[in-house]
Amino acid sequence: MHEAHHRYIKYLNHLYMKEKSLWKKDNTWDGFQWIDVDNSEQSVYSYVRKNGKDICIIVLNFTNLHYDHYRIGVPDTGDYEIVFNSDSKDFHGTGQIEIDEYRTDTVSLHGMKHSLAIKLPGLTGLIIKKKKSTKKRR
Repeated sequence: MHEAHHRYIKYLNHLYMKEKSLWKKDNTWDGFQWIDVDNSEQSVYSYVRKNGKDICIIVLNFTNLHYDHYRIGVPDTGDYEIVFNSDSKDFHGTGQIEIDEYRTDTVSLHGMKHSLAIKLPGLTGLIIKKKKSTKKRR
């Protein structure tokens, strides 16, 4: 358990330094946006950290309930990937999330035009990042 906790903290520290959207605009509201702050019924809260076009979505499930298809609104269309999953087996979690990449749907939610349907284990924190486009410019 101690080694798994060490890996967890080490991974979070490296991710924090790598993802400037998590800290670059800490002193302004331009770096933060709530997605769902009012979900007291399920105790799942989500928000966006942003630095220009770079964004990270944070989803926190504060109960032991598991959701196979939990939907959250996202600010932009495209492909997203989980870059941190506190429920990972590497961190002594249950490892319930097998897929770590998602594509947006045109389902409006939380005041946004697009959304993602994700798997969300109980007592889990996720950081989801919008993948950069791989299209070449001419």
